[in-house]
Amino acid sequence: MLKQSYTEQSAYDFKQGFLRLDGKNTFDEENFRKILKTLSGIANISPDVRGYVLVGIADTGDDAKRVRELYKVEPTPFERFFITGVEHEARALGKNLDTLLMEIVDKIKRSGLSEPLKDYVARNIKSVRYYDKTVFIFEAQAQSEPSNFEGEFFVRYGNKVETIPPAKYGEMYKRFLL
Repeated sequence: MLKQSYTEQSAYDFKQGFLRLDGKNTFDEENFRKILKTLSGIANISPDVRGYVLVGIADTGDDAKRVRELYKVEPTPFERFFITGVEHEARALGKNLDTLLMEIVDKIKRSGLSEPLKDYVARNIKSVRYYDKTVFIFEAQAQSEPSNFEGEFFVRYGNKVETIPPAKYGEMYKRFLL
């Protein structure tokens, strides 16, 4: 997936983790909301798209360095990314990986993602190993109609998530009628 991300930026996103990097070991609710918005935006690219948000991968050296400083984790470089994993976050929260994964699934199920995307994302989250690191993979797939997050529609352009203004809803729905 990391190699494919060079050519399919709109369908891939990377997050270093779920915790804020301020040293307080608190869950970053705003970052989690960004993950959900991104999944909604990926699902709205076109009717046949499938994309991913990988958590446990820093896309900047600064974030990787901060993870190393806070959690004594040595990031694994891969091309221009740094695999940090999520084990250190589970430990910092006093949890194991299974518990963290189930709590994330529960947060998805209680989120403002529209159905059926919410159900799809919750059922298809994966925990995968890359050498000694665990990465959580969130999968988004276009549904039979556009998806929203908390009543707003988003779409992904390159590595940016943009709000779709109401004046463009007609165009968005037409993409899904084909």
